[in-house]
Amino acid sequence: MEQCIELLGQMHEQALQRMLVDALKNPPLEMPADHTGPEATQMFCLVVPVSVRCEFLRAISHASATGLSTAATQGRGLGGFVEAWRDYAQYGN
Repeated sequence: MEQCIELLGQMHEQALQRMLVDALKNPPLEMPADHTGPEATQMFCLVVPVSVRCEFLRAISHASATGLSTAATQGRGLGGFVEAWRDYAQYGN
């Protein structure tokens, strides 16, 4: 989520950025007992209407299409970002 927050900031998408920042203020979802991954793999709940999910998808798609990156994605690009937001945008439809 931090990478998306950084991307949205670069694109001046403050409203979308704020939604993600607010989601991070809540406790992360419970990890399985055998999970050994780093803290960066924690997941948070984000419940927004389909129209807002589509706005996230539009913004992240634009970031990918224009070659934006974050400090952590400069070497590898945004592979998987658009797909993840597309899945979420289509969830429940």
